[in-house]
Amino acid sequence: MHGIQILDKHLPAQCSGAFLQWLVDHSAVLTITRPRQCKLGDFRPANPHKPHRISVNSDLNPYAFAVTLVHEMAHLVVWQQHKRKAAPHGIEWKEAFRHLSQQLLFDRLPADINKALTDFFNTSHRSRATTENLTRMLRTHDHASGFIEVEKLPDGSIFSFHHGHTFRKIAKSRKRFRCQCISSKRYYLFSPLALVVPMQET
Repeated sequence: MHGIQILDKHLPAQCSGAFLQWLVDHSAVLTITRPRQCKLGDFRPANPHKPHRISVNSDLNPYAFAVTLVHEMAHLVVWQQHKRKAAPHGIEWKEAFRHLSQQLLFDRLPADINKALTDFFNTSHRSRATTENLTRMLRTHDHASGFIEVEKLPDGSIFSFHHGHTFRKIAKSRKRFRCQCISSKRYYLFSPLALVVPMQET
């Protein structure tokens, strides 16, 4: 299957050509990976043996896939311009993300996601609140699944997370939720947007 046909399966309508051309122009290889709990995508710079590499999870809805891909493309731009001198999500990255979004995304996304992206870019730094709001907006376009965000579970709920470990949600601790592993009795802090599977208590 050709690259543009593969991208058509994952991106919003009429996006694939522009994205594929950008990847070709920047000598970057895109890998569409199995779902990963710890990240949605990543960027690895070129070395003497391999080109620039970007990966994006295969289970993302088309809008989340597009935003994640542009996020990683922005890392590539910053690497080409600054190497390790720029912070991973610093001013340079945010400006590259903004520029690429204006080129590739803004006329192809629903209004709610455009608004969340605009709010993200209008903050003076990479704020947790605007980042989480963008994630929430992207997830409203997901197909139904058995997952739910930790923040939506009542305190005391039992849930499964990553490799089948089971936890009980205790309470919010500042910006994260304190949860206890059922088997080890250890406590962990979860992001409000961590995706988990609710379970019935036995």
